[in-house]
Amino acid sequence: MAIDTINPLADSVLRPGDSFSFKVDDTYTSLTIEVIRDAGTEFAYDTTLGGSQSGYTVSIVDSGSEHTFTVSRTAGWDSDPQQIRVIENETGTSATTTFSYFLTDTKLYPEGMNPYGLANEGTLIISDTGTKIRGDVTEIDVVGGTVEDLGVGKVRVTIAAGSGTGDVLVSGTPLITEYARWTDALTIEGRTKAQTQGDLSMIVGPGTVANDNLARWDGTTGELLQESAITCSDNGATTIIGSDVSFIMQERSAAPAGVSAAVRLWAKDDVPTTLHFVDDLGNDHTLSPSPAKVVFSQQGAVPTSPTADTWYTPDDRVINFDGLWSIALGTASTPVPQIYEPAFIIPFAGNLTDIDMWVRSTASSDNGVFALYKWTPTNDSTTVGSLTRLGADMTFTADAGNKSYDHSQTGLSAAVSKGDKIKIFYRGAAAAPDGGMYFTASLTVEAT
Repeated sequence: MAIDTINPLADSVLRPGDSFSFKVDDTYTSLTIEVIRDAGTEFAYDTTLGGSQSGYTVSIVDSGSEHTFTVSRTAGWDSDPQQIRVIENETGTSATTTFSYFLTDTKLYPEGMNPYGLANEGTLIISDTGTKIRGDVTEIDVVGGTVEDLGVGKVRVTIAAGSGTGDVLVSGTPLITEYARWTDALTIEGRTKAQTQGDLSMIVGPGTVANDNLARWDGTTGELLQESAITCSDNGATTIIGSDVSFIMQERSAAPAGVSAAVRLWAKDDVPTTLHFVDDLGNDHTLSPSPAKVVFSQQGAVPTSPTADTWYTPDDRVINFDGLWSIALGTASTPVPQIYEPAFIIPFAGNLTDIDMWVRSTASSDNGVFALYKWTPTNDSTTVGSLTRLGADMTFTADAGNKSYDHSQTGLSAAVSKGDKIKIFYRGAAAAPDGGMYFTASLTVEAT
């Protein structure tokens, strides 16, 4: 038969920690107590499964013809309404009894209103399916603030500035010199300076540097800096100190525009590349000079009655040189004092490129050969050094007196060194020439 003597009465209040009981005749063959919750049905008791089930405590008192069942929930009753279903089986029959309990005195309330009970103030969560005891908090304590009832189940909590307390979980044992980093919504951990720099991808320097030294990248990460050998003062004075100081400048085809009160340095794509600068008026100037060129010029006269087939040199004081002239860089004429040993003295390493001889005869029998030799001096006073022929012999045969002749050799490439001396040699013809010719010799040497 069905159960009876339900206590507390059905549809009354069952507090979270309370228990309920009922009686049933001892004629049942099996009995099941089910608790119907929002999350699903739980079994509090089942004779076929051994009696009380996990999460519930069920005691049975045998009073003869009746058994009294008392049921409590370990975690407390937290659904509203809380529905109970008891299924009793006897031989050839079965009976099911269902009844409900509520957590508060008010069972029905208007939509949007929260239930209110003194014993459970602030501990309930209201939803459209029922009322549950909150599992995260059991109490709200506002320090230094106010709680305002807005009605329809809403409150406003205002915390005064500088008031309130709270706890933050700490991971590990942070040091006072470390930085804090949140690992989740409630936990922080200590991070060293190096770890923080890595976390934030910060640009890191070497730590100690010289004042005014410029920084340069260290590696390819874009996060490390190192000191450079370039110093820039507060007023812009720049100094470069190192074992291999040089500038590499990409060449370009046209000059850049001028900059007011400044110059712009640039490299022109000539072959070879030349260095230029543009002044503040936009005028372009070259800093790369053209190859240095020196033009030597000598005047003299051959012996009046030279011996046939005999070479005469300036050393013999026979060929009289009036002077030695030098044109530096092809732009200015500068006299060079007469030297004791008439010769062209080479001021720099280069190539002899042109020879020009002008001869004026004094008689029709004037003839002979002029030759140019390079003399490399030696420090040995007993020798005169080595002689090297430059260019070809220049032969002159006069057919009348007071007549001028010109002999040129161009496009030469005879190497000369700084300090070399170039001398003019004259040899009369085999037929015993009269001699007495006047000449002018010009040489062009370009630096290499």
